[in-house]
Amino acid sequence: MKLSICILYFFSFFCAISLNAQQKGNNLFVVKDMDIEIERSLIIKNANLNYNNYIESTGWGKKKRKAFAEAYNIMITAIYNGDISERNESRRYVDKKGIIKNSYKKFDAYGAVAYFLDTIIDGLSWRVYEKQCRIKEENKQKEKMKDITRILRK
Repeated sequence: MKLSICILYFFSFFCAISLNAQQKGNNLFVVKDMDIEIERSLIIKNANLNYNNYIESTGWGKKKRKAFAEAYNIMITAIYNGDISERNESRRYVDKKGIIKNSYKKFDAYGAVAYFLDTIIDGLSWRVYEKQCRIKEENKQKEKMKDITRILRK
């Protein structure tokens, strides 16, 4: 039992090191339709947090849930690895390795995952955009204060 706990601890430590090593590279997901960049880890974290609520809200049966889960795991792994690192102006995901497969069956699991990720990315994009606007406004206010200070010093 203790050996398995040690192995599990070592494995989680190794994964944390490899995650940090990967994040030293380009960790940004480009949302071209909104001209925003978001950290990939933030997208993955938010998607994972909202996954169960989304699945419950759909009312899907076991087959659709399983297909969605498989497509979700593939796409999240691709985002994590940087194979999917952009959503273009047409709101389509740029897939460097051909991971996303279109389904012509009754249920398009990848399309459903893309829709789910769109809601996550749109929400995050607006938060990033609002933060950027707030920072720009704060910088403008700081510049105005500098100008006023210069005028008063004269």
